[in-house]
Amino acid sequence: DSLKDRLGVAVIVENQGAAGGLMAAQRVKAAPPGENVLLVGNPTTNVLAPILFKNAGYDPQKDFVPVSCIRTYSYAVAVGPKSPVRDMKELIAWLKANPAQANFGVPALGSLPHLFALMIADVSKVSPQMIGYRGSAPVQVDLMSGNLPVAVDVVDALLNQHKAGKIRILAVSASVRSTELPEVPTLKEAGIDANGDGWTTLFASTLMPADKVGLLARAIVDAMNSADVQSRFRAGGLEPVV
Repeated sequence: DSLKDRLGVAVIVENQGAAGGLMAAQRVKAAPPGENVLLVGNPTTNVLAPILFKNAGYDPQKDFVPVSCIRTYSYAVAVGPKSPVRDMKELIAWLKANPAQANFGVPALGSLPHLFALMIADVSKVSPQMIGYRGSAPVQVDLMSGNLPVAVDVVDALLNQHKAGKIRILAVSASVRSTELPEVPTLKEAGIDANGDGWTTLFASTLMPADKVGLLARAIVDAMNSADVQSRFRAGGLEPVV
């Protein structure tokens, strides 16, 4: 809405599903120079995909130019409401004592939460089974029902259920505590030597003229400096970049 007002044209969000964002990236790569289309990219689409997939269909270095970073995020480790575990120390002890039940749910195999879960397991000297789901919603369903003991996902995906008491976030991955969860420690504060942040950035095809990229960048920065936009981001558990 803010970009529409600043640019004087309609701004449409087109949800391009499938392949964890690869299809969306390929769509933006193929956009002709005169088409005004941007990619909502993240480390999965613009860093990991070309490493994890034999042929992602694009080169993030050659095919895209960053326009503006709009938000940062971190990951969270959570357990269900009936879990006896209250902190990361107890979780690690439980995982070691119950290897047959040590399952970590993540929103998708090959996703950043999956890789971060592997990092936590590595530094904690535990070997949980990684269970990949089709998105965050089914992870939460199994976590709340007790069918899944532990979940690793982005903070904003788990935030509302935590605040409602339906799950319990034990720690976050950022180097500082979340403004939305000041009572929850970081992993390092909890004794786990791991930390990590993600980002959401708007990218354009390298075919887009530089003057248009600059125009869009200025409009996005102006929108992100709006108190209304910032409050709407934070209301959804997102940390805006301003």
